[in-house]
Amino acid sequence: MKEYKTDKFLLAMDKMTTITNVYDNVLYNKNLKYGWGFSCYIEHKDKKILFDTGNDSYTLFYNMEKIGINAELLDFLIVSHNHWDHTGGLIAAAKACKHSLTYVGASFSKKFIEEISGENNECKTVADIVYLCNKNILIGPELSNNGLKEIAVALKHEKGLIIITGCAHPGIINIIKELKKKCPENIYLVLGGFHLYDKPLAQIKDIVTEFKELGVCKVAPCHCTGEKAIELFREEYENNFIDFHTGSTMKIE
Repeated sequence: MKEYKTDKFLLAMDKMTTITNVYDNVLYNKNLKYGWGFSCYIEHKDKKILFDTGNDSYTLFYNMEKIGINAELLDFLIVSHNHWDHTGGLIAAAKACKHSLTYVGASFSKKFIEEISGENNECKTVADIVYLCNKNILIGPELSNNGLKEIAVALKHEKGLIIITGCAHPGIINIIKELKKKCPENIYLVLGGFHLYDKPLAQIKDIVTEFKELGVCKVAPCHCTGEKAIELFREEYENNFIDFHTGSTMKIE
């Protein structure tokens, strides 16, 4: 009986995906620090991932320590794009890892890649889709809009695809559609920065409508999405809207 319970517990853990907001410009947990930027910690299929690293290493590591995230145990570092508010803690995080792989867009400079590569951390570039963990984790492709290039992360889950974006400079709808081509299953959750803070109200409303048309079940917008857009998503998605800011953790079973 004991053995059965243990197996059942391990099976449940394997199915669970945990995502924690480590760095954002809005504070949820008052014991943490915040600033303009984004970073989230992901546990999925026994892998530990840090997606983006905020705009400074001090705040990033302060929050990671308070939350209980050990940088030495990270399997992957993934950086969405080469903007200071997403790469600020990257060099420090890469040095802290014992054995990890870092993935950045193919547009990152050779010099930058050399800076974050080390004895315990290999850096790989992403142009097209990269599959990890038996295709349960997808990175990329690197999309472009007005010269701004960016990659996203997608996690395959029993409930559907989970898409995580840093800033969505190439357009959040473009990113969703591109990943949907690779993964035709339903989209359970889209979270991260949608970069709508400077967009007109009519355009934001159209994007929210398109989310619904694309079958996105739940949303957790933060960072550069902007207050106006966040409130529109909240109104439209109601109980399927998730507040996700510094210190927030969601567990998807």
